[in-house]
Parts: sequence; C-alpha cells; structure tokens
Amino acid sequence: MCSSNFYNLIYIYRSISYICLKIITHWFFDTVALLVIISNSFVLATDDPTTDSTTPTQDLLDWIFLFLYTAEMTLKIMGFGFIFGKNAYLRDYWNVLDFIIVFSAWLPKF
Repeated sequence: MCSSNFYNLIYIYRSISYICLKIITHWFFDTVALLVIISNSFVLATDDPTTDSTTPTQDLLDWIFLFLYTAEMTLKIMGFGFIFGKNAYLRDYWNVLDFIIVFSAWLPKF
C-alpha cells in the first residue's frame, strides 16, 4: 500500500516536471521573460531615487515583478531540477545570479 502511494507521488512529480519543462523550453516563455525584464527596467528608470517614499502603484508593480520572477525561477527549478543533473538550474551561472537576485528580493518582504 505504501509503495503504491510512493509511485503515485513520483508519477505526479514527473508529470509536473515534464509540464514545466515544456513551458520553459517554448519560445513564448523566453519572449515573455524578456518583456518582463524590459518592463521592469522601464519602471526602474522612471523611479526617482531621491525620494524615500513610494507610491501604491510602485509597490504594486514591485510585487507583480517579484511574483513573475519567482514564477520563472520556480518553473525552471521544477523543469530542470535544482542542483543535481546535467541541466540543473544552479549549474548555469546566469541562473545562479537570477536565484540570488530573486532570493534577496524576498528578504526585505518578511
């Protein structure tokens, strides 16, 4: 009985991993990711660094971009694996940089 539950969990994990891999290897995923980066760069360029206060719109955009970057990172981790494996997420130096940026962006939120 227990081994059946284990195999069901493995099947569910592999199915989710396969779906994530299909999503992140599609050309549309890269296009959307680049559009999010360009949009975030535009928002950062319009921000006034001399003021200490932020508007509710800026706070909302910060949360939206943080969730989009976190979703991208999570999809890649689920599709490629985190550390182990030939194409694991942390085996690519750009993904390491991405992980550090997203992780450090979450720290002040808590």
